Amino acid sequence: MKPIESVCRRHARLDYVTVRPELLYYHDDGSPRSLQPQHERFASVPELCRQVLEPVCNAYGVALHINARSFQAIAEAQPPGGCLATPWTTSVTQSGKLYLLSEANGSPKPKLAELCNGDVSGETTFSEAWNGNHRRTLTREFASGARVAPVWHKLSGIDEALRMLRSRIGIVKPEVANQVANALAEMPKPMHWMFI
Repeated sequence: MKPIESVCRRHARLDYVTVRPELLYYHDDGSPRSLQPQHERFASVPELCRQVLEPVCNAYGVALHINARSFQAIAEAQPPGGCLATPWTTSVTQSGKLYLLSEANGSPKPKLAELCNGDVSGETTFSEAWNGNHRRTLTREFASGARVAPVWHKLSGIDEALRMLRSRIGIVKPEVANQVANALAEMPKPMHWMFI
């Protein structure tokens, strides 16, 4: 509360305040955590934050964003059976290493180091790493549940959306997917498209 008031009193610009859980994603051996310490207490955090922060944010005209779904998912402790979102994204470290899950970035632990699917600091191009066998193997393992992601991670929201689409629409035939991809390719793109 005090940092919000301090920023606003100095007439600095503060657009929004975001509340999300800080998590321990992996055990010391590198295996994903399916339970957070004191996970049952996470469910009440969003309401407590609203009670404490909402009056202050409203008084200063600052938007308050609380990621209630993530707190609830952690409290319910339902480990994912797989992650459909890993083929759609990657994370690049400052040293040029590519990871499917940013939570594993740069870890020296052998199990997490396996999640590094390329290194673009040398001769390998991003395209070669993106289309490489190791990345394809990892994405298949995550999608099938052979390799499990932590209970709630940065791709969890995308994974939920993809599962919802799959349950409502089913699996799209490759020819339909190609038609959609071609239609999207012909659409005008915003200036920041390459950075999305």
